[in-house]
Amino acid sequence: MRANKKMNAQKYNYKDVGTVFIVASIPEKDMSYTEDDGVKPEHMCSNQGQALIINKDEVILRKKQTIKLGFCHRLGFDEKVFYGYAYPVD
Repeated sequence: MRANKKMNAQKYNYKDVGTVFIVASIPEKDMSYTEDDGVKPEHMCSNQGQALIINKDEVILRKKQTIKLGFCHRLGFDEKVFYGYAYPVD
Protein backbone atom coordinates (compact mmCIF):
# COMPACT_ATOMS: atom_id res chain seq x y z
CA MET A 1 0.00 0.00 0.00
CA ARG A 2 1.31 3.44 -0.83
CA ALA A 3 0.05 7.02 -0.69
CA ASN A 4 -3.32 6.25 -2.29
CA LYS A 5 -4.24 4.08 0.74
CA LYS A 6 -5.61 1.34 -1.51
CA MET A 7 -4.37 -2.18 -0.76
CA ASN A 8 -2.92 -3.73 -3.90
CA ALA A 9 0.11 -5.66 -5.05
CA GLN A 10 3.06 -3.38 -5.53
CA LYS A 11 4.92 -4.17 -8.72
CA TYR A 12 7.42 -2.76 -11.16
CA ASN A 13 7.87 -3.69 -14.80
CA TYR A 14 11.17 -4.07 -16.66
CA LYS A 15 10.79 -4.68 -20.41
CA ASP A 16 13.63 -7.22 -20.60
CA VAL A 17 12.81 -9.03 -17.34
CA GLY A 18 9.06 -8.82 -16.79
CA THR A 19 6.86 -7.67 -13.93
CA VAL A 20 8.45 -7.96 -10.48
CA PHE A 21 6.16 -8.45 -7.47
CA ILE A 22 7.41 -8.46 -3.89
CA VAL A 23 5.49 -10.73 -1.53
CA ALA A 24 5.76 -10.28 2.24
CA SER A 25 4.95 -12.99 4.74
CA ILE A 26 2.53 -12.62 7.67
CA PRO A 27 3.12 -9.44 9.73
CA GLU A 28 4.97 -9.84 13.02
CA LYS A 29 3.20 -9.46 16.36
CA ASP A 30 3.27 -6.01 18.00
CA MET A 31 5.76 -7.19 20.64
CA SER A 32 8.39 -7.75 17.90
CA TYR A 33 8.77 -4.00 17.27
CA THR A 34 11.15 -1.74 19.19
CA GLU A 35 11.69 2.03 19.05
CA ASP A 36 14.97 1.44 17.16
CA ASP A 37 13.31 -0.43 14.27
CA GLY A 38 12.10 2.65 12.39
CA VAL A 39 8.73 1.03 11.70
CA LYS A 40 5.61 0.56 13.80
CA PRO A 41 3.04 -2.22 14.16
CA GLU A 42 0.56 -0.27 12.01
CA HIS A 43 2.99 -0.65 9.07
CA MET A 44 2.30 -4.41 9.22
CA CYS A 45 5.91 -5.53 8.69
CA SER A 46 7.18 -9.05 8.36
CA ASN A 47 10.65 -10.55 8.59
CA GLN A 48 10.48 -12.58 5.38
CA GLY A 49 9.76 -11.77 1.78
CA GLN A 50 10.31 -13.02 -1.71
CA ALA A 51 10.10 -11.72 -5.26
CA LEU A 52 7.99 -13.23 -7.99
CA ILE A 53 8.72 -12.28 -11.60
CA ILE A 54 6.24 -12.88 -14.40
CA ASN A 55 7.33 -12.57 -18.03
CA LYS A 56 4.75 -13.75 -20.55
CA ASP A 57 4.33 -17.46 -19.73
CA GLU A 58 7.40 -17.73 -17.47
CA VAL A 59 7.30 -17.41 -13.68
CA ILE A 60 10.52 -16.92 -11.71
CA LEU A 61 10.63 -17.19 -7.93
CA ARG A 62 13.63 -15.47 -6.33
CA LYS A 63 15.30 -16.74 -3.17
CA LYS A 64 13.45 -15.98 0.07
CA GLN A 65 15.05 -13.27 2.21
CA THR A 66 14.95 -12.66 5.94
CA ILE A 67 15.33 -9.04 7.04
CA LYS A 68 14.06 -8.00 10.48
CA LEU A 69 10.81 -6.08 9.83
CA GLY A 70 12.05 -5.43 6.30
CA PHE A 71 8.88 -6.24 4.35
CA CYS A 72 6.12 -3.82 5.30
CA HIS A 73 2.66 -4.34 3.84
CA ARG A 74 1.67 -0.72 4.33
CA LEU A 75 4.89 1.06 3.35
CA GLY A 76 5.82 -0.51 0.05
CA PHE A 77 9.24 -0.41 -1.61
CA ASP A 78 11.40 1.97 -3.59
CA GLU A 79 12.13 1.08 -7.22
CA LYS A 80 15.73 0.17 -6.33
CA VAL A 81 14.45 -2.84 -4.36
CA PHE A 82 12.57 -4.12 -7.41
CA TYR A 83 15.68 -3.53 -9.54
CA GLY A 84 17.73 -5.66 -7.14
CA TYR A 85 15.31 -8.55 -7.58
CA ALA A 86 15.10 -8.07 -11.35
CA TYR A 87 18.88 -7.99 -11.81
CA PRO A 88 20.36 -9.95 -8.88
CA VAL A 89 24.09 -10.05 -8.30
CA ASP A 90 25.11 -13.53 -7.20
